[in-house]
This record gives sequence, structure tokens and C-alpha cells, in this order.
Amino acid sequence: MRSPHDALDEAYATGDMITICWEPNCRMHRLYYWADGCWLEYDKQDEHPNYAHSICDRHFRMSRRELKRLMDEEATTLEAELHLAEAAG
Repeated sequence: MRSPHDALDEAYATGDMITICWEPNCRMHRLYYWADGCWLEYDKQDEHPNYAHSICDRHFRMSRRELKRLMDEEATTLEAELHLAEAAG
């Protein structure tokens, strides 16, 4: 069985579709037939025409945490505004 690194080498050589993380400085790659959550750090080759973009697991978790933080912040602000409105009568 070939390694994921060898599979990516082959995909680049044959022009197969390669999925890369959409974050600009992220080097994570995956192939469509790999199991969910399987990403490999690999150098991007700008001249490769067959890139698809997705979000790697690390950036997905970061985005999810940031979204939760923003939602919690919004809920706290809304709660404070409701208390002020109730106090103002």
C-alpha cells in the first residue's frame, strides 16, 4: 500500500483533483478517496490546475470556536440590552 505522500505525488504528476485547505497559508491537502478527516501537510504547487478548496479539520475547529465565541458574545449583549429595557420600564 502506498503512503498518502506518494498518492499526492502521483496526483500532482497525473493531474488528478486535489483538495487543499482554503486558508491562504495552510499546507493541508487531501484526496477525494481518503477517509474523512484525513489531511496531509504538503507544499502547494501553484501551477497545478486541478485544485478544489475545502477547510481542513484544524481550521474547521478554529472557525467553530470563533463562531461560538461570537454567538456567546451576541447572546450576552442581547441579554444586557433586555435587562436595560426592563429596568427602563
